[in-house]
Amino acid sequence: MAGTRAALIQLCQEVAVRLVEAPPEDAPGRADKGVSLRDEASRWCAVLPQIEAVRSAAKAARAAQAAEQGTATGGT
Repeated sequence: MAGTRAALIQLCQEVAVRLVEAPPEDAPGRADKGVSLRDEASRWCAVLPQIEAVRSAAKAARAAQAAEQGTATGGT
């Protein structure tokens, strides 16, 4: 999951700005015909804050669980 997040960050920071605005040729099997690569990248980049929020919540839950386990075992 960390690798996917890192790839998405790189896409949003470095790649998306270099993508063309014109829609690509309609490739067979493409569900979003007529959508430019830049628009598609923007959709992916819009998800990044949600991923960060979920990641932060998971970290907080792990920290709380570790603290609870430390208290339950007498802090050892």
